[in-house]
Amino acid sequence: CFGDSWAYTGRLGGGNVGSVWVVNGLDGQVYAMKGMRIRPKGKERAIAKGIVPTLAVFAKEVAAQSLAAEMHLAPEVVDYFVCRNPSSSSPTLGFIVMRKVEGVDMGTYVSKRQANAGVWCEAKYFPPAPSIKGYVMDEMYQEMLDGVAQLDEAGIYITDM
Repeated sequence: CFGDSWAYTGRLGGGNVGSVWVVNGLDGQVYAMKGMRIRPKGKERAIAKGIVPTLAVFAKEVAAQSLAAEMHLAPEVVDYFVCRNPSSSSPTLGFIVMRKVEGVDMGTYVSKRQANAGVWCEAKYFPPAPSIKGYVMDEMYQEMLDGVAQLDEAGIYITDM
């Protein structure tokens, strides 16, 4: 399904909607590629370990991330595509390729930081997404609130945060 455009090099992480892999592009650059299962309209459902969106929800996620990237609040989308199992009449997988952001995920950062001050954050996620339990620095928390407020003002809603 990827053709010759993207070469898989390893797993980066995952969450309730999909998994993220590291891929190399034809330009020699390293990118992050989020993959998610897609259900036909009317067959969408929550599953034990996440959400399986429709093609329309996938398209909205691509559009939302593209708009958030223009606001410097998300990585730039450089490609997106869907794949179909030969036995299916509709797409079964969706992929979003974006600029790779260096660093650690929020759950790991907060949980391993072991700070004793700031804003307490605790959320349990389904594996493989890391759960969060610890303090976020006041300044970082305010930046997150400001970013979410900007997204809200623009009508961009985050469903997998």
